[in-house]
Amino acid sequence: MKPVIPIIPALPSALTREKTAAPGSAGDSRPVRISAAGGKPRAKAGRARGRRPQPSAGARGKARRLPAKSRRLGARAAGAAAGRSAVRGLHAAGKQAAAASRAWARWWNGRSRSGPGKAYLQQARSFMLGYAKASGLPVGRKLPLPTERSVAAVIHAASGHPSISAVLEQLGRLALDEIIVVAGSLPDEKRRLIREHPAGPVLVHYPEPLGYGAGRAAGARFAASDIVMFLEEHDPVQAEQLLPFIASIAKGNDLAVSAMPGQQGPFGGRDPAAMLKEFMNLTQGRRDLGTASLEHCPHALSRRALDRLGAASLAVPPVAQTAALLQGLRAAVVPLPTSPFRRAGIRQELYPFGAGPEVLMGDRLEALHEHLRATGPRSRYPDRLRKREAAKGAATCE
Repeated sequence: MKPVIPIIPALPSALTREKTAAPGSAGDSRPVRISAAGGKPRAKAGRARGRRPQPSAGARGKARRLPAKSRRLGARAAGAAAGRSAVRGLHAAGKQAAAASRAWARWWNGRSRSGPGKAYLQQARSFMLGYAKASGLPVGRKLPLPTERSVAAVIHAASGHPSISAVLEQLGRLALDEIIVVAGSLPDEKRRLIREHPAGPVLVHYPEPLGYGAGRAAGARFAASDIVMFLEEHDPVQAEQLLPFIASIAKGNDLAVSAMPGQQGPFGGRDPAAMLKEFMNLTQGRRDLGTASLEHCPHALSRRALDRLGAASLAVPPVAQTAALLQGLRAAVVPLPTSPFRRAGIRQELYPFGAGPEVLMGDRLEALHEHLRATGPRSRYPDRLRKREAAKGAATCE
């Protein structure tokens, strides 16, 4: 009888074996990498355990980021949802826009912490269009505000300047609760133009002319909103550029003042007014304010600041700012693009406030006097140089 020889199948080559085993095992048919030092073969990273390669952190961040079109569609859907729940016929035209703006602020602040930049403007317009279509209210062209608090705008019309129509036009684009125009001794025709403007302002008219601060003080007394912006009739500011002032107060500041880049530069080349304004801010520990002051518009104040200072204090803006800083109210500078009007502020005699340079300088000196009276003759600065004890017993002048 012939011996039975068992037939043993040939082992597959390390590089050409058949796919007869689990991935990564000895029978895996997929190519493997042979190390140069003759070590063990190792499979490609991410495949040895049968898992897909994981994306990097940067790739994961990009995957979660929605395109701008998708974000706009999301804002429009949110606006439509808010518009369907809006109650019609209970608000005037201005109140309808304010209600839509508060719905936008709830949605935006609940999903984003960024300020009113490009993304804010794109999604805000989409939200308002969705709100208007779902509710049937004429608010689609309004620009919503980054806060649920009520906002008012006060304009001082010293002479009925022609630019006041442009100022009101920009304010009419915002979903404001109040627009108040304070004027003194305007002719009937200019008063009629203000009253009939589509922005719907409230005109407060005085028979006598008002100073540059008295008009703001009167407007602050009539405003009932939580945030009050102050503007001048000579200087139209785009509605988009006013949103950072509102956002600054909404974040917790009490004063949001305009930066004055035209008054920076070498200290010796500045005019005396800019020197004194910066000196006042330095003595109060606010180097960051530079030459910013409540004298310049636009600026915004919180209701807390108005209640503490009193509306009457705004009649002398430098004194009001000094009192605010002495009381610990929070102030911040808001960048604003320069304009011919603001560049003219470098020379105070060209600044159309309705007050001459002597009056303005006198207001600043009055503010300095109030500051020294509250902090002492050295304004809290210690006297570390002089040795007065060395002069004891010396002759003194009568």
